[in-house]
Amino acid sequence: MSLKQFQSDLTINNLYQVSIAVPSGLGDILKPRITNIGGNITIYGSEKQPAGLTLANISTKMALIVTMDSQMKILDSIPNYICVVQNSGTSTELVVSALDITSLQVIS
Repeated sequence: MSLKQFQSDLTINNLYQVSIAVPSGLGDILKPRITNIGGNITIYGSEKQPAGLTLANISTKMALIVTMDSQMKILDSIPNYICVVQNSGTSTELVVSALDITSLQVIS
């Protein structure tokens, strides 16, 4: 089965601008969520678009949201920008639900 209209694949090391999806799919899920399968990731967020963002300085430019292994994580609060960094393993599924995402830049 393919993703629903309110779901999107995320790419590791990519800065995204984020907002609630319309339609949000909140009839299918209760809150926005991120699904990660197969690896360990850290999700960072910020309200302002970080300038000069790199993997080396991400922890000083964006706030830690969560570090997670294979699981679904409910998001109670949505920042304006997110970035997902792979810590170990390889995520074979990395999907965000009920959010519109716009890719802004690859982080290296």
